[in-house]
Amino acid sequence: MAVEQCYELRRGERLLIEKCGDLTIPSKKQTEVKHVKEPLSDGHSSFWNTLRNWMDDAFKHDDYAALVLYSTQPIGARAKLANWNAQPANRLTLLEKIHAKQMADFQKRQTAASKRQASGSKKSAPAELSEVLELQQWILADERRPRLLKVIAKVWIEAQTDRMSDLYEKILETKIRGLTDSRKTNFIDALIGFVCRADSLDGNWEITCEQFDAKLRDLQATFGYASRVFPSLKRILDAGDLPAVQADEPFIRKIQEIQHTERIDVAIQQYQATVQTIREEFEHYRVEEDVLRDFEYGVIQRFEMGYAIACSDCEDEIKHSRRFYDRTMMEPPPSLSLFDDTPDWFRNGLLHTKMNDSKLLYKWKLDKNTET
Repeated sequence: MAVEQCYELRRGERLLIEKCGDLTIPSKKQTEVKHVKEPLSDGHSSFWNTLRNWMDDAFKHDDYAALVLYSTQPIGARAKLANWNAQPANRLTLLEKIHAKQMADFQKRQTAASKRQASGSKKSAPAELSEVLELQQWILADERRPRLLKVIAKVWIEAQTDRMSDLYEKILETKIRGLTDSRKTNFIDALIGFVCRADSLDGNWEITCEQFDAKLRDLQATFGYASRVFPSLKRILDAGDLPAVQADEPFIRKIQEIQHTERIDVAIQQYQATVQTIREEFEHYRVEEDVLRDFEYGVIQRFEMGYAIACSDCEDEIKHSRRFYDRTMMEPPPSLSLFDDTPDWFRNGLLHTKMNDSKLLYKWKLDKNTET
């Protein structure tokens, strides 16, 4: 919750954090956070205790434009509090009705207990005023009415909010972009450690907008650089759902032309893994299209230059073509932006896809040098 609030800070603002769960943006908002499972009923202590805290003379409600009760619990199906946010003008009447109803229920229990006592029943213990009823009486006392009216005008109930695990996933998905899943987790864990630090002696601390922004830049520099890792070739092949390859694919025929058939099985695997990787990483916009385009340009330039040099030295078309093929497959590939490394199988598979492109007329068979 504190991390999410930090993302809402504007320049010059600061978030005050207490270990008890309260979050404060001075001059703007004070939030009490409650993690409760059962529904928020009209008589639930989480609401009345929070209202009591905001009614306390020591609490300077004039310093805030909004007072938020942030609770994981849903509002009860029949609770009058369900209308709280929608009817700000009727909030005092709503509180009075809730108190009147609960006081009437208490008086019925009290009367029933008195009758049992008069009849000699062993179950004759008198009904006692609950803590919530005592809170209601204190809050609704006539002498506190002016303060109450000012406070409830600012109160907003955020019920059935995200649980911690859900909020964690929400921040991962909506706030942290451009990192691999593992680095996203490292990023958010480091950010939580910064925001919810435990080094405050009195249990209270603050974070300014400028401090939070600086931390984000620091973490982005730490986890954002070269933040993508290629999946292993084995993992891609084991995952299945690979693109189909026909026996007469041009890239296969061009390997057969140089009588290098023992390389075909590996070539097919590299082709399939590359097409699958492009489909997953690039076509779904996890990696910008320009990144792949620049990489392809570098691969093609190297191939064309290497092919021209190999042709100039070619005396035996089959022997030297095989040698050119193997040398090309084993050369270090150019780097691919945003990735920690670029495996040679990806570059090789990309070349096989280019062999399938009839417009490019690429081939592995060298043209024999006829110059004397």
